[in-house]
Amino acid sequence: MRPDQQETAETFLRRKAKNLEFFKRRFPAIYKHYGNLLMKRVELVVSPVESDVDLHVDGKSLYQGKAKAVGVREAEMFLADNEPYEYLKTFRPPRASGYTYPRLGSNMIRRCLEALPDQGEEFVGYPMGNFFPFVVFLGCGLGYQIEALVSRADVINALVFEPDEEKFAASLFTVDWESICEKFLSRKGYDIRFAIGVDATNRSLKELLERNLNKRVPLHPTMTIYFNHQACGINRSFAEEIRKDLPTLFASWGNYDDEMKRLNHTAFNLRAGSKFLRNSATGTFHKPVVIVGSGPSIDERLPLIRQSRDRVTLVSAGTGLKALINNGVKPDFHVELDPDYLIYQLLSDIGKEKLKGITLIAVNEINALVPELFDEVFLYAKKDNPAPIGFRLERFAFEHCNPTCTNAAFAIFQQLGFRNFFLFGTDYGFKDRTKHHASGSVYGSRDEDSEVSVLLNDLAQKHFLEGKLIEVDSVNGGKILTRSDYFTAMRSVENMLRWARERDHDVQVWNCADGAVISGAPWLAPENFEEKIDLILNDAAQEPIPMDVIRGQVETHQDPELEERFAKVGTFIEARADQVRAILHSTSLRGKKDVVRLMSPLIDASQVVETPKGFDAPQPEQFVAQHVLRGTLMHFMTVGLCHVMAAGGDKDAVPVAETWKDSFVEFLKAVPGHYSKVITDQRSGEGERWLRMTIHDRETAVGG
Repeated sequence: MRPDQQETAETFLRRKAKNLEFFKRRFPAIYKHYGNLLMKRVELVVSPVESDVDLHVDGKSLYQGKAKAVGVREAEMFLADNEPYEYLKTFRPPRASGYTYPRLGSNMIRRCLEALPDQGEEFVGYPMGNFFPFVVFLGCGLGYQIEALVSRADVINALVFEPDEEKFAASLFTVDWESICEKFLSRKGYDIRFAIGVDATNRSLKELLERNLNKRVPLHPTMTIYFNHQACGINRSFAEEIRKDLPTLFASWGNYDDEMKRLNHTAFNLRAGSKFLRNSATGTFHKPVVIVGSGPSIDERLPLIRQSRDRVTLVSAGTGLKALINNGVKPDFHVELDPDYLIYQLLSDIGKEKLKGITLIAVNEINALVPELFDEVFLYAKKDNPAPIGFRLERFAFEHCNPTCTNAAFAIFQQLGFRNFFLFGTDYGFKDRTKHHASGSVYGSRDEDSEVSVLLNDLAQKHFLEGKLIEVDSVNGGKILTRSDYFTAMRSVENMLRWARERDHDVQVWNCADGAVISGAPWLAPENFEEKIDLILNDAAQEPIPMDVIRGQVETHQDPELEERFAKVGTFIEARADQVRAILHSTSLRGKKDVVRLMSPLIDASQVVETPKGFDAPQPEQFVAQHVLRGTLMHFMTVGLCHVMAAGGDKDAVPVAETWKDSFVEFLKAVPGHYSKVITDQRSGEGERWLRMTIHDRETAVGG
């Protein structure tokens, strides 16, 4: 700035100081980062003749000297493109047919939906009214477009995403962030948040945006409207990638019924004083580990496994076990992740005799009947689950185990120091709807004498032959079909591979399945498998036997305070349920906006664990309580938000909102007694009955 612009310069400097003081009070993390940040790549340029400014980034003008004018024009264009009472077309409201399990949470959501108008096939979108439920600003720049929009429109929730930390630093000079933010912070039910990239790559920026969006469910994705500053192509690509990955978001929600089943199994396994596998690598091991799922390509590849059986460590994952055993191949280890009683039924159908000599590695949530089928059993915990914190299992917790058994098998062996992996039957898709699993698996042929075979094949008929499928790239070129849960599993493997290689470049993974392309795992043709095994074994001949490595990480876990911990979880569940009820009763529901204004406090209640009075940190059992409730809270919130917003106007929305609120409150009242009867009141026998119930069986506990 030139000397004759001194007065203007002082104005900008005062504005920055004021903004920093505001962020210090309300967003201390932003203040901490920007308090002393120097702008090295960007320069704020003040026009000598007009009341406007420009921003130069790496020497190039962003606004051609008219940043204010550009911001106002963008806000006006956004409002023109999103006129009041037009339809927002994102995702359909939930329907009763999506909640079929005869359990407490699912029952109550289904009854709620049955009492609401069914949007059905005629649904065309959400009539938006004269406000915006959730605006995501893709790019902040100098902030004038944000300032202009919030002064012209009623935005209830906002996320400001700026990939470039120095651009945001420049905005501290140009707009009054306190004035912008107070439009949200001073009003009940309004919310604004920031996501700013720091030394970020495109991948980490996409993950930053996705992570912050996922914290705003159900506003995201159903009510998300993007405001893309300067029509930025990179930011648009982030939004498109996130949209493509939405199946992974939906798959991660969970629900109260499933979490209670998992917690009940955990209780039985911990009470039994089980042996656990420590996550403590004692070295680096290169002997080949072959992980086998039950994808259809395993049928063609099984001769390779049989031929090399004694030269590799063979690990079956989930339903991959039966595909191996039915073809005369017995693995060293079998990994289980699914907690349902169905797993016990499947393994019982194989028979205890055929399971002899196989070491079971199972999640702490495994049905407590399963371990009795194996001679040797080691449990593990998942680090992305609160059980390790809540029940003192941190040293047994492994990263990236979800969402399938093949993910868990790879995660465990990789984190224990193994470095060479061959993935078989990990197709994550199929060419033919009628051949979606290996012929030797439980899905390969219908056994009328097996209850579980009949059930699973009936479900397969529904999901594979009649269900909605998507396309993904095939290792052989072209496309194959897949389901959203398989897509989620594939993405999880790819993320885990990146995570593992960031920590150890020595990790090698080959995709020996003839299904979907797995980024980071090159496809290995059948004729090259033996050669790879030979090369690896030549270099690893002196390494210890993998079975000895695994057994060296085993210890028995005993917790004398276990029952006290479960009681505390129940206390915190009741407190959280009371908190959510208080939020629901905090305002009269007179229209759509009132329900949208409930979303921010409800989202916080479902996702944030606060420090209780009298303590200096959240208690471990709080995280378990929050996790048990979170999924069904999110489902209830989604039902309310979507069905209220789908109503024609406020008059139609009010009875929908009241019905939803009453159903939600009924669930919250039932939860504490339900938890007690299943988990802490061992005399009731309910928890033991649950061991022999699948998620499809009607429960007998409170409210079931």
